[in-house]
This record gives sequence, structure tokens and C-alpha cells, in this order.
Amino acid sequence: MKKFLWLLVLLAGLPSVGWSCTWGPGGAGHAGMGSQVIALPSSLTVPPDSNPVGTVLWKTNGWSWVPTGRLDHCSAGTVIGQMSGDIGPRIGNSAIHETNVPGIGIAVFWCNLGASNCSSDPLATGSLGQGQLWAEVGSLNWSYKAGHYDPFTQFMVYLVKTGDISPGILQVGGKTSVFYGGGQYRVSDLTFSGVTTVTAPACLVDSGSQNITVALPTVAKTDFTAGSPVLTGANTGRAFSIDMTCNAGAKVNYRIDGNTVVPNVLGNATGEGMAAGVSVQLFRGGLDSNMVQPLATKLLAATTVSEGERVRIPLTARYYRTGAVSDISSGLVSTTATFTLFYE
Repeated sequence: MKKFLWLLVLLAGLPSVGWSCTWGPGGAGHAGMGSQVIALPSSLTVPPDSNPVGTVLWKTNGWSWVPTGRLDHCSAGTVIGQMSGDIGPRIGNSAIHETNVPGIGIAVFWCNLGASNCSSDPLATGSLGQGQLWAEVGSLNWSYKAGHYDPFTQFMVYLVKTGDISPGILQVGGKTSVFYGGGQYRVSDLTFSGVTTVTAPACLVDSGSQNITVALPTVAKTDFTAGSPVLTGANTGRAFSIDMTCNAGAKVNYRIDGNTVVPNVLGNATGEGMAAGVSVQLFRGGLDSNMVQPLATKLLAATTVSEGERVRIPLTARYYRTGAVSDISSGLVSTTATFTLFYE
């Protein structure tokens, strides 16, 4: 009889070594785990510049939320996070983990409350977490007392520069999850949809050089002579440049194309109000240059040595007489040229 009673005591004691909890309806009426899907950007063009390690290349638009149920009658335990198997190890003591694309890391944060109670930019804080409000998922390890809990499923994700970036296809499979009960009770899942095509062009043309309007000075018909067809006076041309930032080791070639009336001379547009007998010629260099810029010809601009090296292609536009001086009529001069870069 004593043996039977002793067995009953043992059986009654077994549940205390486990972890218990039940799902109830949360604030949004959902009862059960929260499952979030975040779409990766379809493409990511990384500028060839000197942006430091830690530069944010992409992030979600704030905290991304989905409904999660309430956990009732929970015994004391811990909240832990588990990164997807496709996400690499943490880089140092930061919140950033390696991805499959060299030079790009990923940081995933989870928030346990409404967005107004969470940091608007957790990565910028330099912290892995703040109390029991939010945390980097891979370092998540909170203790909690027995009771009722209404966790939120809110994630914020960053893609971050971690070094020299190689072109490739960034993808993150599997699930990144948050558990209560030290890993026994899954409450939040995050999966990523799509892939990101990462391109790292050898050079990035400055925004001010992508569409250039060169306003030539106003000149008179009497400025042209029967000698040189080119107006070479200091006040009759206009210098401009095509500027860019390039990666190290880039062999940068370029070509300029356009409608020509004579070799290496851009033809003037025709129609009402347009001048006749005058076009435009480009020169390599500044206003003092007499080196004609060949058209439809690939030329070497520079071979870069350092990362983020600045490359400038200086050019000058001048009026060009295409016939006899007597054939020139007053009007507007308008030409168009296309600039193409080649990298080796």
C-alpha cells in the first residue's frame, strides 16, 4: 500500500518539470501562432562608392505586423529566437548576420509590443535588444514569470553593407522563429519571399551627368570666318564634364554617338526657327583643347586604382560651320548625343 501511494506522488510531480501554456484569442481575435511573410527587394544596385561598412542598403518600411494569439496559463519560462538555417552567423557582436552574398548582411528584429512601444530604428541603436520590448532575433533570450501573455508578431529587417560586395542572387529560405517555453512553443514565424538580384556596376554616373544640357553662348554670323570652320574664341564654346564614381580596378571606356553631317560633327536639328549651316563639334578637354572628340569610337577614359575613385571626362562643345559663311542663317542650334560606358 505504501508503494502504491509513493507512485502516485511521483506521477503527480511529473508535470512540474515541463512547460505548459494554452492558446487563446489575441487582441485581433486570432488564436494561434503569428506567421509573417516579407518580400525581399527584387533588385539591389550597390553604388561603387566609399560608403562605410554598416551602410543600410534596404529595410522594411517600419515594423511588419500580423495577428498572434494570446498565451494563457503559462508557467514560467524563457523567450528565445532561432534564425533561419539560410542565415549565416552573427558578425562580431553586432545584430547583423551573414547572407549568401559576400558583403551583404541581414539583421532581423522582433518586437513584443505595439509598434509605438518599439524603436523606430533598432539597428541604429547599436543594441541587440531593449528589455522585453524588442530584440535581435538571434540573441533573443528573455525570462518571464508564470501568467498570461499577448505577444505581437512584429518584425523589422535590414540588408546592410558588411564589406566589398560581390554581384549575386541573395536568397533566404527557411523560417526565422520566436519561441516561448525555451523553444517548446512557437509563437512567431518569419519567412522571406522572392530573391534579390545584386548588381555592382563598375561605375556609377553622377545624377548631374546622366542628362546634360549644354547651353552654348549666343554668337553672331559675323563671328564665323572663311578660315577654320570651328569658332575657337574663349566666349564661343562651353566646357562640361561627365563625372562618375568607380570601383577599384575598373578599365573605363566610353563612346559618344549622334547624328552627323560631316565626320565627328553633330548635326543641327531642322525645322522652323533652326539655324542653317551651323552644327556642333565636341573636343576632349577644357576650353583650351583642340583635340577633336571622335564620334562612334570607343576610347579609354581611365583605369581606376582605388575603391570609390572619381573619374571625370572633360569635354567642350563649340560651333562648327558646315558650309560657306554666306550659307549661314540665324536661328537655334540644337544637337543630341548619346554617351555609353564600357567596363572591362
